[in-house]
Amino acid sequence: MDQPFTIKEYWNFLKSYKKVIFSTIILCILLFGSFFVLQKFFFDDTQNNLSTQEQANDEVIIDEEQAEEYLNADYDSLNETQQAELIQYLNHDAYMFRYYIEDENADPYTEFRAVKEIITTDSIVAEIENRTSLEFLPDAKRAIRLDYNGDNFIHTFLVGVGDEQANLELATEYFRLFEEQNIPFFDNKRVFLIDESPMKFQDKEDEETIPSEIEVEPQSTGTSAVLFILTIVIAMVLGVIVSFVHNYLKNSISYLYNYQLINNEKLVKLNKVKPNNEITIIDVLKHTVNSTKVEKLIVSNSDKTNEYAKEVATDSNYHVVSNILDISPTIDVQEIYIFTILNYTKKDWYIQQLQLARNYQVKLIVIETD
Repeated sequence: MDQPFTIKEYWNFLKSYKKVIFSTIILCILLFGSFFVLQKFFFDDTQNNLSTQEQANDEVIIDEEQAEEYLNADYDSLNETQQAELIQYLNHDAYMFRYYIEDENADPYTEFRAVKEIITTDSIVAEIENRTSLEFLPDAKRAIRLDYNGDNFIHTFLVGVGDEQANLELATEYFRLFEEQNIPFFDNKRVFLIDESPMKFQDKEDEETIPSEIEVEPQSTGTSAVLFILTIVIAMVLGVIVSFVHNYLKNSISYLYNYQLINNEKLVKLNKVKPNNEITIIDVLKHTVNSTKVEKLIVSNSDKTNEYAKEVATDSNYHVVSNILDISPTIDVQEIYIFTILNYTKKDWYIQQLQLARNYQVKLIVIETD
């Protein structure tokens, strides 16, 4: 029967396909490099486009009359463009301030969205509106904008309702709220205000402190390195898969070939034998083939295995052929030896000889060499 494949055979298989595996790795690296370069150029173009768009956004594209029309309508009834125009108008001359929060363990508090949910609750919004006699337009959750910088743990508050004085008054009240820390949310936290008072959100330097909620950031060097290593690993796995598929589809016998032997049929792998000064391949062959004095049939179709056959076929009871059909049917064959060479012997030829040999119902040994 077939022998299970050894680690060495798997290793020899991988070595025989090293060109395929390395080629796959190189191809994937080239694809990764191309993607990285294209991404860099695309990102740069995107950033340029965003910069151009941001410059355009600095200009108010709707007037007060149009803004009033939007505000008098139901906000949800406006389309995306109209909503964006309204928020842009309301953010004109917005005011902002920065702060730092730490929890009861003195660790930075990072959940800025939770802060927004707290400070835009109905009770707090009503209190702020009562103090200022102002109204959030179209509502507090859209007029107030919070963000968090993960590099320095600084939170940023911004409010814009379309009127500079109203923005200042609302920002001042919220500044006082953070300064006094008199709501339950702050009971187990400490707030440190970075700015002495709210400041106008008007220039590029301020704008960089209020990044978009969804921001495209360039990949860091560490991320790129991880992706590069991951690409190599995936390429190696892909190369091995391609090698297995190629090995299965190729016409010749290779390291991981299933000889399809059954019952008492045997497989002898000469490539496992390490010849030295005392033992040679021929010695092993003679020991394998010269077991009994009966009619033996050696099936070989290559110059190399023919040489082996000549060395062991020293008596008249040996018959060497390249096809079992060439042997005379009058000869009482008792043992059949099929010689194969890795990466040379055709699978179709082997299968044909195997099927013909089984017709004799005698001892059958397949001898593999490389």
